[in-house]
Amino acid sequence: HLGLLAAIRGLVRELRAEHGLETELAVTGKVSRLPPECELALFRIAQEALNNVRQHAGAARASVRLAFGPGSLRMTIQDDGCGFAVPRRMDDLLAAGKLGLAGMEERVRALGGTLSVRSEPGRGTTVCATMPLGSRLME
Repeated sequence: HLGLLAAIRGLVRELRAEHGLETELAVTGKVSRLPPECELALFRIAQEALNNVRQHAGAARASVRLAFGPGSLRMTIQDDGCGFAVPRRMDDLLAAGKLGLAGMEERVRALGGTLSVRSEPGRGTTVCATMPLGSRLME
């Protein structure tokens, strides 16, 4: 009910205050409210990605970037942590034991979006969710 931006600000604040992780939030484009199912999916993806940073990455820094554009929203969560070997196909996430990432991919796909995960051992991780908005965008 707070809206996506306020909810993600809260996640970022919590990581800083309670876990000492240097975390930033950057927003570009015209910020608009999204349909509730879209906001909830993106919030849950950010929540899972930031929990992964906190629990598994050993990162000193993380960033969340929201880029509102014409017809789409791109959310990127990046860390400077330990990274991991990403399976070749998103379908292989479950088999690799990456349940949180598989759940993120499922949420995005259910709304017509895409999820990409870039990582490698020793080089951090970047999770990027892109959601098509089109006529679903609400003012």
